[in-house]
Amino acid sequence: MPVRRYRDVSEMPSSAYVDKNDPRLFERIDALLRFSTRLTGELPIPRGVFKFRNMDELNAHRLEWDRHRIQVLQERRRSKARPM
Repeated sequence: MPVRRYRDVSEMPSSAYVDKNDPRLFERIDALLRFSTRLTGELPIPRGVFKFRNMDELNAHRLEWDRHRIQVLQERRRSKARPM
């Protein structure tokens, strides 16, 4: 597949965008979420509301959460790779 470069968003083909009033929008979002769930499985999501004093705390929390999700995915893949 060739790589195409654009100087401006207006040069991009309109087929790449979905109108927010498109009646099939929710179907497309649902299909995307189902596809991503099939790829990764259900990942635990932290519940509740988090407050941070500054952006550094927020970034540290996101980094820790990303590490946790990666660890969960790696453990799942290792357990599937083991013969039973």
